[in-house]
Order: sequence, then structure tokens, then C-alpha cells
Amino acid sequence: MKQRPLKSPLRYPGGKSRVAKYLREYAPAKYNDYREIFAGGAAMFFQLPRARKSWINDLHPGLYALYKTLRDDFDAFAKECRKLDGDRRKIFNDLIGRRKLMEATGDDHLLERAVQYYYLNRTVWGGRVVFDPERKSRLYFSNPEGWNNIEKKLEHMRLISEKLAGVNITCLDFKHCLKGATEETFIYADPPYIRESDCHPTDKLYDKSFTFDCHSRLAKALDATPAKVMISYDVCQEVRERYSDPKWHFEELQWKYCGRRAVSKEHKSANRKEKKIEGGELLVFNYPPPLERKPVRIMRYNEELKKRVKKAHAEMMELHRGIPGRGDRWVTDPQLRSEFIQHVTECEWSESEILGCLLSMRKASKL
Repeated sequence: MKQRPLKSPLRYPGGKSRVAKYLREYAPAKYNDYREIFAGGAAMFFQLPRARKSWINDLHPGLYALYKTLRDDFDAFAKECRKLDGDRRKIFNDLIGRRKLMEATGDDHLLERAVQYYYLNRTVWGGRVVFDPERKSRLYFSNPEGWNNIEKKLEHMRLISEKLAGVNITCLDFKHCLKGATEETFIYADPPYIRESDCHPTDKLYDKSFTFDCHSRLAKALDATPAKVMISYDVCQEVRERYSDPKWHFEELQWKYCGRRAVSKEHKSANRKEKKIEGGELLVFNYPPPLERKPVRIMRYNEELKKRVKKAHAEMMELHRGIPGRGDRWVTDPQLRSEFIQHVTECEWSESEILGCLLSMRKASKL
């Protein structure tokens, strides 16, 4: 039975939720042991098929509690989430006031810690759940809508729970996750970016600090492992220097960040938005890159695809004109979706790219 890719259930800074379906094309073709040593939102784990053995790891104790509780006690987790109904700001303030839960480690109070982390993640600014008391100002309530449709979220969480069944979940330094790795192991590492290590403490995205020495330790450890390794990094010369051995390959990707816009004070006062910020990702891997893969076009669509989609949309509208309820349901109706895709199949784009372009153009009122 083919496994369905899942979206990460978390709002996670620096997470790969929106681009994991593209990054997976760079994964090795065969492996029986998968390890994600800086799990965070675990977007790649949820996107890839389950390996015979899987291991996800993260140093954040709240995140560890969430994944372990979802794996072992989903029903209790769902029951506690349903209780968090009422004034959301008050609930948020009550949860951040429970410092003992934030200070707990290991398997103490797993259920309470899991619910605390999940609620904060859904409602805090940017999904940044920082337990460090020196940076408690980073925990502020800004997304009350994040707790909307809780039943729908729990349906998704049940699928997440099923995917986590039998997975090894730990809260360790990354070096422990490399032990026993073989040539049949695939390690995906998404460490904090180099530029994160140079930030002022109050500007750091993550709860735990990752210093330049940590980057050096990581490079040395990954250089020595027999496993297949893929690393996601920011684009900078320092990364290339740390992974200078000829066995390492590099692939630089570009995309536009979703939901992130550069807005100046002048633009705010004029109620204007600037263009979305363009970002880059440097993939580093120690195995031959896949020989056949589609070009990575992340979050952008070229003019050729836009023309094809616009033409296909017009043809479909004409074809189904006058049929009640069938005028413009190309995404929700499986039969219509298949017909629409067939109108654009002369090009190489995937179904997700075609439909994504359709939605993008509709939102921009170009259709």
C-alpha cells in the first residue's frame, strides 16, 4: 500500500513543510534506516515513505513530549486538546505560566507538556516556542486563529500518530543519533543555519543554541559516518569549506518564502506590501545525486505554465458551461481534476505544480 505524504502538524521557524515535496527528490533511492537528527517540524519524515527503521530527534523537550505522546497516547492527547476551549489569550497565558512543565525533561508529565507545546505552537508568534526564561519575551500571543477547526486538526494528528508508530523518538545531542549507522542508513540533517549562530540571543529562532563549534562538530561527525547524508543549509561559503572533501556534492535551490514579506514603515503607513523575500537553500549530500529528477521550481511558476493553465481553465469552463455545480471545481472534484490535468499534460509539470499555479492565479484574480 502506497504511503500518503503528510504535512507537518507544526508551525516551525525554518521548517521545510512547504518545500519537503521538492527536497524528497534528492533523497537516495534505497535505504532501510531513516534518521532525522534535527527534527523540528519533521517535514521530511512526514513527506518520505516510512523506512523499516525510523528515528527522529530534537533537543527541545516540549517537541520531544509532543511526538512521543502522539505516538503512544493519541486519544488522551486529543481529549486534553478539546478541553482548551474558551478565551484563547487566557489559555495561552495560563500555559506559559506553567514554568515547571517547561523545565521538565525526560518522560516526566509527557501528556501535559505535549498539549502545552502544541497549543503554544499554534497560537504564538511565528510558531516560536521558546522555553528559555532569558527570552520569555519571545512567547507572545499573536495567532488566535491557530486554534480554529480543532477537530480537523486532530484528524490530521491521528494520521501523524499512525506515521509515528514504532518510530524511535529521542531528545539527544545529534552525535548519539549517528551511532550504529551503516551504508543502508539515510540521515537528513536540517541544523540551525550558520547565520543563526551569529544572531543576538533575543533574535535566535530556536530554544537551544547552536554555536559555530557545534557546526564544526556536526561536519566532522557527518564526514566520518558511512551513512548516506543530506544536509539543508543556508547558502554561504563557510558551509562549502566545512564540507570540502570531494565526496560531498552541492545543490543550490532558490524560492520565494511564503507568507513572508519585506515591509518598510513607509509601506505600512501607505498600506502597501513589497515583494516576497527570495531565499536560498544549499543542499549538501555525500552520495551521487539522482540522475533523473524534474527541475525544482519552488513556489514560483513561469510564464509558459501560466499560459497553459489559463488556456486549460478557459477550455474547461467552456466544456462544462451550463452543467450545475461543475463550473469551477477543478481542485475538489477528482474527475474534473483529472480532466483539467490532461489539458496541461503536454508539459513536464507535476499535478501539484499545475493545481498550485491554478490556485495562485485565481487568488491573483487572473482567472
